[in-house]
Amino acid sequence: MRSRLLSLIYPSARILLAFRVAMLLFAPALTAHAAGGEWLGFADSPVGSQPVTALTADRSGSLWAGTEERGLARWDGATWTVYTITDGLPDMRIVALFEDGRERLWVATGNGLGYFPADRGAFRRISAGGIPALPVTSFAEDAQGRVWLATPRGLVAWQEDGALEIPDTLMGQRIVSLANADGVVWAATGEVLWRGSVEGWAPAEPRSPSGITRLAVAEGGALHALADGKVWRLEGGDWIALAAPFDRGVNAFHVHGERLWAARAGEAHATEAGITRSYAASLPAAAVSHIVVGTDGIVWLGTRSGLAAYRPSFTPPVINAISINGAAAGASAITLARNRIKTLDIDAADGATVFAQLDAVDSTPRILDVDATGAYAGERLAAGEHTLRVWVMDSDFNRSEERLITLNALDLAFLPFGLAVPADVVAPLLAAFSFTAIAVLTVVAAVALGRRSARQRAAREAARVRAILSVAGNPYEGGLSHEP
Repeated sequence: MRSRLLSLIYPSARILLAFRVAMLLFAPALTAHAAGGEWLGFADSPVGSQPVTALTADRSGSLWAGTEERGLARWDGATWTVYTITDGLPDMRIVALFEDGRERLWVATGNGLGYFPADRGAFRRISAGGIPALPVTSFAEDAQGRVWLATPRGLVAWQEDGALEIPDTLMGQRIVSLANADGVVWAATGEVLWRGSVEGWAPAEPRSPSGITRLAVAEGGALHALADGKVWRLEGGDWIALAAPFDRGVNAFHVHGERLWAARAGEAHATEAGITRSYAASLPAAAVSHIVVGTDGIVWLGTRSGLAAYRPSFTPPVINAISINGAAAGASAITLARNRIKTLDIDAADGATVFAQLDAVDSTPRILDVDATGAYAGERLAAGEHTLRVWVMDSDFNRSEERLITLNALDLAFLPFGLAVPADVVAPLLAAFSFTAIAVLTVVAAVALGRRSARQRAAREAARVRAILSVAGNPYEGGLSHEP
């Protein structure tokens, strides 16, 4: 099928564009396949080739895309809706988007701000009076329900009654990004990261990387920052620079659950559970400014020339077979020869990453190499029953069902010369060995003692003979003589 072409002729009017999902998602203008998923292009969307200036996905599943000149576009999974000045927006240039805890969708434009209520009714404009400067560039909500606004000249807290609170500490400073981590609001000025508390605002410790342009928070509460083209994570009180490919040239990043997405130079990268995936993307432009993940799992990217998205495969991989020491792993337990897993063979889909955890050895799961045959060859298990957990993860982070394999390690005694015998026969074997050894030693000693006694008797007899001869004299000394 071919998608219908759309031309947005009058951006100042509210336009309702109904496309069937299959039309838009299954026949995108730009498609590149990677792993099980595919890249989708949206050249024919209301965004067109406009720079995407803001991007978010709300809890209802809608995607919101802000543009440079065409206002705000919303995709609800079946229909595009465009909001402009006619619909109450202060300006056609969208700067920032944010959904708060009450599911209000906040919109900051070049010349003002406001929000759509949770039912997505009429846009409600907020008075800019009292706000130090426009535009608002970032939002965050604190534990008290106040919505914090980042501006070029300070920080503002908006309260439900419309009152504004402006901290003196940050007055006049350019705030570039905000984030809420476990109820604490963080504010980045570029050079300094500030931490909010009931006592007020103070520079965060430890000192953050300089040049922060964006903050984000993982599901577990870990704070992340983009600075100097690198992605950093606050971990154990220290800022850690993530390894490649997140260590240089990153244009945008997004944390969704425990998965981190980042984009650079026309590529998208994701990492989770110690695994990093790279996806060669067919993007409208190499420079990606925004990344978000919708409730349906589709990864949306905003670029300088429009929208693109990656729709992953959601089919979990399957483990075809597992064998240990040549025996197929099934419902019954496997008894280990010499208490070792000499060979571990796992048959799964190509490209899948294998995880394993052996209860007696691994405190956390280990990632196995493609050839995992000898992964546990160096481990000798203690006697008893053990459990080996095995699962695989495909290139779209889909996880297979976990296989539980019961292993029996025998109570063995390991003897010299590589001998291994059941421990319950060691005592009889040792007793028999000891008896045999004693008997052999006794015989050897008796033979040796007999030989020694014989030598001693021969020596004594020789000495006696010499003694007799020395006393009686030798009758033949002087030669033989005959008397007549």
